[in-house]
Amino acid sequence: MSPIPHSVRFPFGYKVEVRLVTGKQIKRVNGQDAHGCWDGGTRKIYIDKTLNGLEQRYVLSHEMIHAFADWQHFVLGGDEGAPATVASKVASRCRPK
Repeated sequence: MSPIPHSVRFPFGYKVEVRLVTGKQIKRVNGQDAHGCWDGGTRKIYIDKTLNGLEQRYVLSHEMIHAFADWQHFVLGGDEGAPATVASKVASRCRPK
């Protein structure tokens, strides 16, 4: 089984870091007991390092759904520093000349 990645890159320069941490560290970030959490402010996924490999993969896939939702917001221009309308830039490149 492949190890948990240290980071994941989405298109348009959106990088998500992945950290294996203790449950106490997750509670500090998330405010509750959990096996993992997504911190959209820092673009980090935290996963309980005491879980076995399969459980860590499950938590990673769950937290990636939250990261993907934030990535969509970023792509559509909702994040500071993001292109105002990425979709319009892409569309302008796809139009025939």
